[in-house]
Amino acid sequence: MMGVALILHAIQGRTPTVGDTVWLGTRVPVASRQILRPQVWDLGEIGQVLGAADVHYDGDSATIRYPVVFWFAGNHAVSVPGPIVVSPEGRSDTLPARPVVVTVTSVLPTGVPRDSLAPKASADLVGQAERSWLPLGIAAALLIVTGLATGTWLARRRRPVMIAPPVIMPTMDRVALLDRWAALGETRAALEGWRQLIEAGLAGADPSRRAPVEPLLLALGAIGFRPDTPPADVDRLIDAARRWVAEGR
Repeated sequence: MMGVALILHAIQGRTPTVGDTVWLGTRVPVASRQILRPQVWDLGEIGQVLGAADVHYDGDSATIRYPVVFWFAGNHAVSVPGPIVVSPEGRSDTLPARPVVVTVTSVLPTGVPRDSLAPKASADLVGQAERSWLPLGIAAALLIVTGLATGTWLARRRRPVMIAPPVIMPTMDRVALLDRWAALGETRAALEGWRQLIEAGLAGADPSRRAPVEPLLLALGAIGFRPDTPPADVDRLIDAARRWVAEGR
C-alpha cells in the first residue's frame, strides 16, 4: 500500500480535482524472464479508466500504472488490481490487489453557495485562417503516385505474364525438417507440419480412406495448443504420423 501512495504522489504532484487524469500504480518484484499482464480495472460509477495500463520494467521489479479519472470529489478508497505473472514455463499467478485512498477535490470554490456562482464569460473565437503549402504538396504527391501506378499498370499489360512452376519440396526433406524442428523444441510447428503432410497425402482421396486417420489429424491439431503437453504424447503422435506418411496409408 505504501508503494502505491508514493507512486501516486510522484506522478500527480498535487491534489487532483474532478476530471483530472490521475495515474494510480503499484510496484511489484519480477523474477528473470517473467512477464506481467495487467488486469482490466472497472471503477464503477465513481470514475473511469482512460486507457490501457502502462508497464515499466526496472531491474528486478516493475511498475504498473493505470490512467484514471474520478467524477466526484471526496476520498475514494479503491484497489489497484494486481497483475498476472506468467513464468517462462507458461504457468500464471495473480498477485493481490493493492488498496489506496485517493483524495479528489472539487473544481468549484469552497465556502461559496453553488446558486451564487456565476458562469465564466465565453472565450474569444479562435481564428481559423491559416496559409500553408501543405494541401498543394499533398495534391502534387498524389498526382505523382497516381502517374507512377498508372505507368506500372500499363507496363505490366504489355508484358506477357510469366507463371513460375510451383516448387515442391520432397517428402523426405520435409520429414527431416520436421524432425529438426521437434528436436529444437518447436513442438507446435512440428505437429502442424506433420498434420499438413497427412492432409497432402489425403488430397483427392476417397472419404473412406480419410476416416481411419481423422482422429490422428484432430489430435495433431489440438495438442500443440496445450501449455502442459507431456513430451510422451508428442512423441507418440509424431511416430504415428511418421508411420502413416512412410507407408502411404
